[in-house]
Amino acid sequence: MRQKPRKYDRQFKLDVIEHCLATKKSMRSVANDFGVSEKTFYGWMKEYQKNGTQSFKGQGVPTASNEEIVALKKQLVDLKMENDILKKAAAIFLSPKK
Repeated sequence: MRQKPRKYDRQFKLDVIEHCLATKKSMRSVANDFGVSEKTFYGWMKEYQKNGTQSFKGQGVPTASNEEIVALKKQLVDLKMENDILKKAAAIFLSPKK
């Protein structure tokens, strides 16, 4: 039976990485010390090297590259709603009066 993946908070990840960098221990031994799989820890380290202290924002918090996409999607929804309202208004005003 497959185990449910553990969730680690941002501060724990940063603490493990800082411990590894400060003690100069191997990544394997630090991962074992904290009970984290090596593959998971390597992924954390890779993200930390790429983004520094801005790493591990979590789900629902957009990164800088995704902020524009989120804003554009919101704008698209607003424009579609506005377009639907205008279509309905045009249909009302252009319908023949009896």
